[in-house]
Amino acid sequence: MAGKTAVVSGTDRPMLRGFVRDTAVPGARLNIDTAVNHGVSEYLNGMVYINGMESFWALLKRGYRGTFHHV
Repeated sequence: MAGKTAVVSGTDRPMLRGFVRDTAVPGARLNIDTAVNHGVSEYLNGMVYINGMESFWALLKRGYRGTFHHV
C-alpha cells in the first residue's frame, strides 16, 4: 500500500477533494479518522484502522524536532 503526502495551499473542501481525486487510485477505498471511534477504545473496525497514519505523523514530527527514534 502506498500513500502520498504534499504541502497544499489550503484545507477547504474543494481543494482537499481535488487533491484526493487527483492522487487516489481509481476504485480505492478511502477512510477518515472518524471510521474508528477512539472515544470508546476502538482502534480497529473491520479492515479500517489508522495506526499506520498515526505512526507516519509521529515519525514526521520527531524528524522535525530532531528526535528520531529509528529510521
